[in-house]
Amino acid sequence: GTPFPQIHMADTKAKHKPSSDDQCVRCRNEAYLNPNMKLMSSQYCGHKFCESCVSSLFLNQKEVNCLVCGTPFKRNNLQSRDGPNQAMEQEIRLRKRILRDYNKRREDFETLKEYNDYLEEVEDIIYCLFNQVNIEEVKAKVEKYKQQNMNLITINQSKKAEEERNLLLKLQEDQLQQASKFTTSMLKPPSTRGAKAGQPSGPTPSTPLPSTPLTNGFGAENKGSG
Repeated sequence: GTPFPQIHMADTKAKHKPSSDDQCVRCRNEAYLNPNMKLMSSQYCGHKFCESCVSSLFLNQKEVNCLVCGTPFKRNNLQSRDGPNQAMEQEIRLRKRILRDYNKRREDFETLKEYNDYLEEVEDIIYCLFNQVNIEEVKAKVEKYKQQNMNLITINQSKKAEEERNLLLKLQEDQLQQASKFTTSMLKPPSTRGAKAGQPSGPTPSTPLPSTPLTNGFGAENKGSG
């Protein structure tokens, strides 16, 4: 196939573009580049402000208008979200979207090396899309892959859905079995709970001691006088 473009760290820094998901709309600082930065989003419009800008905005007023859309909100209408968690959520959503189409399995390849190379290529795609590296070229590559593998993508999506259904049914079956065992054990009389198979329930009868003939203290039996 077409060789994947080489990734250089210099390109990553130069071509990374801020996204609305990790940037304060007031100061334009990025949470992705500032791990300690905390973002707060308005529950009315969703636009995000860093903690520092929030303090400045509400310094002398109780209500402000969003700098992007003009929607008014108060400080208690803001929901706190930190930058690293937002970046992680964004990457998870991107990964799910890519893996929905890049869903080839080990059996789709003749050798393990081909399969591992494929997995590495998928990770490169996710990295480039997340970090805005060669973005147009990568998007074109993804679309070409989807067109060339449309039938296999659909087949593997059906396989995965069937596996998930079977797994859910198995979990439900296990839960029902556990619930049935618990109910059965609770319906037993208290005296029979915990009794082992083959053993009688209830108290165990005491074993009688063997009878010992009376002696006179010298080892001889008392047979009576006379």
